[in-house]
Amino acid sequence: MKYFKLFATCIIVKGFKRSSISDLERNKNYIIPNFVADFLLRGNATIDVDDNLKQWIDLFVKEELGFFTKYPDYYPNLSLEWDSPETINNAIIEADNLNETALIDLINQLNDLNCRYIEFRFYSNINISLFEQILIDLHKGSVSGIVIYAKYDSNDMECIQGLLAKSNIILSVVLHSCNEEIINDNPRIYITNQIINASVHCGQISQDYFSINIKTFTESNHFNTCLNKKIAIDNDGNIKNCPSMKESYGNIKDTKLIDVVDNSCFKDYWIIKKDVIDVCKNCEFRHICTDCRAYIEEPNNKFSKPLKCGYNPYTNKWSEWNSDHSKKMLIEYYGL
Repeated sequence: MKYFKLFATCIIVKGFKRSSISDLERNKNYIIPNFVADFLLRGNATIDVDDNLKQWIDLFVKEELGFFTKYPDYYPNLSLEWDSPETINNAIIEADNLNETALIDLINQLNDLNCRYIEFRFYSNINISLFEQILIDLHKGSVSGIVIYAKYDSNDMECIQGLLAKSNIILSVVLHSCNEEIINDNPRIYITNQIINASVHCGQISQDYFSINIKTFTESNHFNTCLNKKIAIDNDGNIKNCPSMKESYGNIKDTKLIDVVDNSCFKDYWIIKKDVIDVCKNCEFRHICTDCRAYIEEPNNKFSKPLKCGYNPYTNKWSEWNSDHSKKMLIEYYGL
């Protein structure tokens, strides 16, 4: 007897009303009915099926999501284990108020933690001369990629192009709050008219931010894909899980990052995975989606749904998150 089997990197995620198949190698996501998901998850997907199921299997074959075999047990499932050698994998630094000495000290501390990625946020213009200096230290350590957010200023463009030419460690530069129509042909520069003048602009959940790959999927099964192994420093020097969050675990003036990382309370948010978050746990997109613990629908419940998510897995409808009148008081509460 022949069986139909999905490739190991094509994984079903059951939702409340429908399910999805995430193709983690081709970075695609497919929506399927729950009855099809149940059929495949039972592990006895023979080719002798009714026409309704057959048309789905034909589609899966056409999209190269699976194959026929007489020996399905010969093909093991993908391991969903996840691990990372870094103590801290990524960091956010709000840099408007930090001088060169403070930034270099932070970079050295992050190198000691084997940090791989840093996001530098400037709500004002980028300090070009400052960045030229700290790039020297960044190239000496563990950091393999940085992203820079800064306010758009046409006078900075030539210098930013120069920074990118000198350093391949800069993955991208996002220039926000632009009120002009700009022609930009540098793929590492993104220019947006979105006004970003504070950390409250963080945390939006959207299909545009879906990350369909093995790393995100496996990490999501065990950890929070936004906050796991992350550390942040806000504009006042407070050390947090994220600049948008209220909880602070010290200040860089008198606290070392390693001491914060050793604090078990700091790591509590790392393990809040989507499978334990209200509503998200019933969503078919939960293992390819990001998260936000700074702005949640129930401020006193750390397992609450992200406030800035407009998707409802019980109706399968997307809407603008801030168009929901029931969220008006929460928007005022968070100062959004």
